[in-house]
Formats: sequence, C-alpha cells, structure tokens
Amino acid sequence: MGNGWSKELKDLTRKSAGPGAMVKSLGGDFGFISSLNPISIVGVKSGSGMPLPSENEIARFADVEEMLEAGWAID
Repeated sequence: MGNGWSKELKDLTRKSAGPGAMVKSLGGDFGFISSLNPISIVGVKSGSGMPLPSENEIARFADVEEMLEAGWAID
C-alpha cells in the first residue's frame, strides 16, 4: 500500500518525520506524530478551527519505513 506516495514525499517524510509533524494516510486519514521509537500517530481534534492532536493513538510503527509501507507520509 505504501507505494502511492511520490519518491520526493517519501524522502521528505524520512528527513522530517518527528513529534508534531502532521501525516496523512493513503486512505485519507490525518494524524500527528506524537513520538518516535516507536512512531506513534495520534488523531486530530476538530472543532477548534485549527487542527490539534488528540490523545487517541490511531497507528503505531517501529520506524519510518514501516510507516511509509503502511501508507502514511508527511502532509
């Protein structure tokens, strides 16, 4: 599934992924990276006019490569 993003976006994700980065899945879900090692992605709170991280973990990956393979990248 992770083959849908461009090489450039994958490279940007490898370089820039870190806490606070907003990511998007190929399925259209959005989240924020809340931690590395492992990578934890939390959902987005709505209703405040500005996207903010929620406290609900929606995905977890061992590393950036696993996250990319699952279809998540920097948005």
